[in-house]
Amino acid sequence: MSDSGDAGKQVGEYASANWPSDLVKMSKTERREGLIRAKVVGSRKATGEVLVFLDSHCEVNQMWLEPLLARIKENPHNVVCPIIDIIDSDTFKYVESPVCRGGFTWGMFFKWDYPPWSYFKTPEDYIKPLRSATMAGGLFAISKEYFEHLGEYDQGMDVWGAENVELSFRIWMCGGNLEIIPCSRVAHIFRKRRPYGSNSDSMSKNSIRAARVWLDDYLDKFFENRPHLKADTSYGDISEQVALRKRLNCKSFHWFLENVYPELLPGSTRSLAVERDAMNMVEEKTVIVNKYRIRLANSKTCLAPQSSSSRIAKGSRVLLERCDISARSQVWHETGLKELRPMGSARLCLDGYKGLRLMKCDFQQSFQEWKRTELNGTSQLYNAASGQCVFGVGRAPIPAEMRRCSDDEQSQWIFDAISDIGHHR
Repeated sequence: MSDSGDAGKQVGEYASANWPSDLVKMSKTERREGLIRAKVVGSRKATGEVLVFLDSHCEVNQMWLEPLLARIKENPHNVVCPIIDIIDSDTFKYVESPVCRGGFTWGMFFKWDYPPWSYFKTPEDYIKPLRSATMAGGLFAISKEYFEHLGEYDQGMDVWGAENVELSFRIWMCGGNLEIIPCSRVAHIFRKRRPYGSNSDSMSKNSIRAARVWLDDYLDKFFENRPHLKADTSYGDISEQVALRKRLNCKSFHWFLENVYPELLPGSTRSLAVERDAMNMVEEKTVIVNKYRIRLANSKTCLAPQSSSSRIAKGSRVLLERCDISARSQVWHETGLKELRPMGSARLCLDGYKGLRLMKCDFQQSFQEWKRTELNGTSQLYNAASGQCVFGVGRAPIPAEMRRCSDDEQSQWIFDAISDIGHHR
C-alpha cells in the first residue's frame, strides 16, 4: 500500500461493505516494501492457477480477461498483456490506443514500438497475438506455477523501475513467450509524475542489476548510454539472480537480440527489413494530399510553428502570427493520415497530447490525427484523441491553445488552399 493517508483504510471499508470476502481479499505488508516486492507478496498469497497483475489506476474493458486466459491455457509458458488504452488523468476521458508492442533502449528504458503497416495484411492481423520484446509491467497475466518457476521478480530491486524489462528478458531467454493480446483491452491512467515517494534512485539501481545479470557481452552498450552509472556499486548482491539464470539454462542475450529484438542490432537482416517496411509505410501513408495556410476566422492571424533561426525543433509550440502570404513557415501539409506537418520539416507533426506541440511523427494517428468540422463556412480543428479543439486566443504573436470544443469564434479556422500538391515529403 502506498503512502496515501487513510486511503488504505477507506478501501478496506469499501471492500468489506461491497465485495464478497471469499472472492476479494486485502493484504498489507508490515512495512513499505515497494511495488516489486509487494507484487511477490501478493502472488504468494494467491490461490488461483493464473496471476493477473493490474495497476490500481486501471479500468477494464468488456471481455478483457477471456483472451488472456485462453492464450495461457494453450501454452502455460505464454505471458500475455492487454492493449493498454489511455484514461486522461485530468478529464478521465477514455482514449483507444493503437496496436503496439513493447521495446527498450540500451539505457534499459521501456518504449512502445509500432508494427509496420506491412504487418496488417488481413483483418486477422489486427487481433492475433503479437510477439513483444518487453512488457510495460503494470498489466499482464501469467501462470502462477510458471511465475514461480521463473523465480518471481528480482527482490533485490527496490520500489519501482526496470523490473518489467528484466522479467521480459527472463521470459524470452528462459523458455517462455511474451505477447500482446489485441482482443483484451484495459485502460490505464498515465499520471503526470511518478507517485513513489522514495528518496533513492530505484530506477538506476534496478537497471544496473538487470544489465549486469542479462546483457552479457552487450553490457558496455548500457554504460555507453548511462555512463554515470558505470562506477555505481550500490546495486546490491546479484549472485542469486546469476545462479537463477544458470539453473534455468537461459539463452544468451545475443540470442535474444537475433531472435526477439533485432532492432538493436544495426545492420542485421531482420533489422534492415524492419527499417525497410517502415520506410515503405511512410511512402504509402504520408503522401501530401493538401497544402494550407490556416487562418483564424475574422482575423489576419495564421498558425505557424515556433522556430529559432528558421529551424523548427521537436517540442516547439504553435503560434498565432500575422498572416504573410510569402511566409513559408505558415504553410501546413496535410497527409493521408490526417497529419499536419509544417513546411520545412518532414519529420514533425502537429500533436495534441500535451497541449499543442510539434512532435516526431509516429504514423499512428491518435494525437496526431486532425479532423475538420465544418461550421458556417469555417472549420474547427479537432483532435479526437484529446477530445479538444485548437483555439486562437489573444493578439499575435501568442501560442495557440487546446481547449474543450465550443462554438466560440476563437475556435473557427479558414483553410486557405495552396496549389502544387500530391508529392511526397
